[in-house]
Amino acid sequence: MRDIRLNDEARKALEQAYGKDSIKIANELDELGKLSVKRKNAIQAFNKGNSKAMQSYVKTDEEIKKMIAKINSILSA
Repeated sequence: MRDIRLNDEARKALEQAYGKDSIKIANELDELGKLSVKRKNAIQAFNKGNSKAMQSYVKTDEEIKKMIAKINSILSA
């Protein structure tokens, strides 16, 4: 899997748009990006006829929901 991370310019833009607290969730956003790519790949595989990809999609979708809840809890604290 590709290494997806926010670079320095992206972090600065994130900080300008959402304030200094947004840097607290940079790692979570990196992980969310990885999960999004993984979910997209599962959808593509399922569309090509790989029935096992549906299980991967459901698992990845649950992980995304947990990550979003974690991001929300960090930002609300």
